[in-house]
Amino acid sequence: MDQDSMDLAEGQFPLGIWTDLRYEQDALVLNRSNELIKNTMGYVFKADGTMIVRDIAGWCGTPPIVTDDFSGTWRIKGNILKIERKYWGGTFVQEWEILGADNNQASIKLLNSESKS
Repeated sequence: MDQDSMDLAEGQFPLGIWTDLRYEQDALVLNRSNELIKNTMGYVFKADGTMIVRDIAGWCGTPPIVTDDFSGTWRIKGNILKIERKYWGGTFVQEWEILGADNNQASIKLLNSESKS
């Protein structure tokens, strides 16, 4: 984890649990939560640079949706958040731009996403 990651204040995005994902324009909006609810998608960013992603458990996105928890890592530099995380088909390497964030809500834009088997 780089120095910028270690300088985040307690509770500052991306640290914490983020759920209730929705799209607004070109941005993904995440809301802070106290927990990840079963079969809903979300992210847990830990201060040590590790993360848990609750995402669709398999290739089929037809309801009812079943989720699973996948491990990953993250690092931040300025307003760019880089994550590498597992999913049912391998690993995603993603780069997000943080458009805005406060204690309760964050808005991000996906800049790059690569899937590795």
